[in-house]
Amino acid sequence: MITGKFVTDEERLALAGKLRMEIFQDRPMTEVFPHPKARYALLWVDGNPAGMGGVLVEDDRFMVIELGILEEYRMQGYGDFLLRVMATPAFDDRMKKIYADVSEDGEAFFLATHFVPDGEAYAYLGRKRIPMALDLDDLRCACSKGKFNPYRP
Repeated sequence: MITGKFVTDEERLALAGKLRMEIFQDRPMTEVFPHPKARYALLWVDGNPAGMGGVLVEDDRFMVIELGILEEYRMQGYGDFLLRVMATPAFDDRMKKIYADVSEDGEAFFLATHFVPDGEAYAYLGRKRIPMALDLDDLRCACSKGKFNPYRP
């Protein structure tokens, strides 16, 4: 069974932090975790923690600030599922778009879920970041398991 939800209690936030360290390992991350204004979601597969993500709303912009899946669960549609869980508040607030500043490692995933470049790439902590945006109407038809999926090998 696959479940995903936003968490607020300290124990689950600590689990999100642990997953974050395992998922992103040697890649540069923001120093602040948990971000005081962010909401964090966890993904479980068959009762096992499998991924985490964070969203932040600032200046009427809904931003995906982190999204990661443990290696053994990648390329199985779980990132798409977690992104949908994380986008729920944007739908609830009737926002039109969600935004993300994406690393090169995550670019293929975000393109596969119909994000498009939304500005000039820039460097952050020595790595290229690509501003991207997604019209929320396009999330409803994002790639899913069993269909052509451009981020699968």
